[in-house]
Amino acid sequence: MQQPHTRARPRLPRWILAILGLLLLFFLTQIGVIFVEVAFLATRPPKTTAFIQRYLSSCLTRSTPCPMEKSWRPLKEISPHLQEAVLIGEDDAFFDHNGIDPEAIQESFELNMKKGRVVRGGSTITQQLAKNLYLSPSKNPFRKMKEILIALFMEKILTKQRILEIYLNVIEWGKGIYGAEAASRFYFGKSAVDLNSEEAAYLAAIIPNPAFYTDPSHARRAARRKGIILRRMGRRSFDGLSFLSHDHSGGVERLEAPDFLEARQREPALEFLRGEHVSVKGVHHHLEAEQERDGLPCS
Repeated sequence: MQQPHTRARPRLPRWILAILGLLLLFFLTQIGVIFVEVAFLATRPPKTTAFIQRYLSSCLTRSTPCPMEKSWRPLKEISPHLQEAVLIGEDDAFFDHNGIDPEAIQESFELNMKKGRVVRGGSTITQQLAKNLYLSPSKNPFRKMKEILIALFMEKILTKQRILEIYLNVIEWGKGIYGAEAASRFYFGKSAVDLNSEEAAYLAAIIPNPAFYTDPSHARRAARRKGIILRRMGRRSFDGLSFLSHDHSGGVERLEAPDFLEARQREPALEFLRGEHVSVKGVHHHLEAEQERDGLPCS
């Protein structure tokens, strides 16, 4: 009996396959180069970042002065108050995730779909660092995929302490102001190690958009964000989380956590903040809701 004739599936033209292959090769080469650079971050601070280069390029394009302040400081020379404030404001689950926070991404996706625009990013501190060091602030999915891959690789190669240390030294805190030390000097005339809790809460509050929140006309909004973070400081517990680093033999060595991680031992899982019952991640989402009301995109 004659078998019924089956139509062959149409194939993509060879030139299209060739272009797709070249694009894939280009993408993998880019990622490979970045992975090598990430490996060096374990022992060397980055010489520059993609965001700094964008800032310098924009100044050259407009032929305007390009003031820049940055000064590297090891984590032990950055106030524990600032470390705590930034974790509360930017990534409450930093010591729980492996570079990405699937729950935050899902919640952000659902909210963005509901609003019809990007109002919450769901990016972790590791993702923010990957974007600052190597990528652009664009929202396209291709860039986001690279950000996630780099963040996952960072978490494999670098310790949590090192990721936080680099992050605090490279993020922007105003026009030409990069890193905690430069920000502390500019806003408070003191070293980053000497910041008190109120000063730290202010610096953490303006991270999403320093130009917006340091504008005198938006001082009340900055103060509101600062207050949210400040009320959580001293009550948010990071206990039960370990800092790990690899020793020279390839094993894992347990390190002492910073003082603020040991200070509160028995915080309830839920607390009241501004009259609201909020979860551990509630403060970060509360702050992102503030950004939405302020008309600002989230990371």
